[in-house]
Amino acid sequence: MAKPLQKISAAEIFAMAVRSHVEAKEAAQTAKVKAIISGWSFLQAKMAAKHGEFELLCETHAAQIPFRTVQRYIAFVEDAFVSVIAEQKQLTDSQVRAYVLTDADRRNVDLFTAAKEVIIHSSANFVSLARELSIFRKFGEYDGVAYANAKARQAALGHPVARQVEFDFTLSSSGVKSLLAIATAPEDKLPPRDKLTSLRDDLRNALAAVEARLGQDRPCPGNHRV
Repeated sequence: MAKPLQKISAAEIFAMAVRSHVEAKEAAQTAKVKAIISGWSFLQAKMAAKHGEFELLCETHAAQIPFRTVQRYIAFVEDAFVSVIAEQKQLTDSQVRAYVLTDADRRNVDLFTAAKEVIIHSSANFVSLARELSIFRKFGEYDGVAYANAKARQAALGHPVARQVEFDFTLSSSGVKSLLAIATAPEDKLPPRDKLTSLRDDLRNALAAVEARLGQDRPCPGNHRV
């Protein structure tokens, strides 16, 4: 039986914490490597797939892993690749943010190997992946379970239920950045012209919505009225 903490000296408790720290660090590194292997594998499957095949594979395995989680894994491993390239080429922060991976980069086995060891430049996509895996959730973030329960309670009371509109900035920003890859994508990987036209129209509408929000009179942080 373990001794109560109040009967253990501070030095013994500290030693326990150090041992746990070592185990946590090893576990975190293992989790990172596993995530990179998963991301690399999903990415290679996507690049090897014929038109529409990857989406079908995602639908087939949707019960095991949601499509959005697959996207998070791919974004995470691509972040790691950029971090490796940044170290190799001594890129500045602005160059790292602007760097667009090529298909050759994505297939590069040496980058994959190095990615397991590199210190990743940005934590954004790791945080997104961790949320998808239910490791943690941003404070104040939309809680799907809580919302579903509240909706059920309102419905049981006969009250109308307002539709909750969500906006995921990280997902939106990552999606926009991924569109830059269209400049170097091979012709056989592009969707039909009518879909590209529809995408262009959606982007124009989205840009108009962003411009409209920027044009609103919104107080700046730190300049609140008293």
